[in-house]
Formats: sequence, structure tokens, C-alpha cells
Amino acid sequence: MPPLRAALAALGAGPGPAVESPALLAELGADLDPLPELAARIDRELVPAPPLGTTEGGLFKDGVHPELDQIRAGAKDGKLWIAGSRARSARVPASPT
Repeated sequence: MPPLRAALAALGAGPGPAVESPALLAELGADLDPLPELAARIDRELVPAPPLGTTEGGLFKDGVHPELDQIRAGAKDGKLWIAGSRARSARVPASPT
């Protein structure tokens, strides 16, 4: 979520040097909260380059939530078990009928 992180950081920095802001814009900018706690949580919990679709998973870093880590491990272990089962089945000769 680098763009969101950068946007939150920019809020705290105020208008950039190339922006000529009228007094109202400066006043409004002073009232904006850069949400440093949210920016820190984003850095701490979300992966740096998340997948484009949220249905793919992989948004959160390992260790954010124990239950999510268990689900991930179960999915990974299940895929490994299926792959191993297929490999074992391929090595076993078919029984005559």
C-alpha cells in the first residue's frame, strides 16, 4: 500500500513547495490529521506489494493474526499433501482388473 502510505505522510508535510496555496487551502491543510497511527499500522500489518485483487488473499503479513496464520498453514499443508498423494499415485502401478 505504498500510495496510501505516501498520501498519509504527505498530509503531515503540508502543501508541497511547488503549490501556491491560498489562505483557505493552508487553513484546511492545517486541520488535516495525517493519521500517523494508521500509517504505522499499514506498514506493520500489510505486505508492501499486495495483489491487485482482494479475493486472492496475501494482503496481510505473517504474524498479524494467529487464526489467519493457522488458515494459511492449513491451506499450504493441504496443497502439499495433495501434490504428494498425486506423486505417490503416479508411482504405484495400476492393479490388474
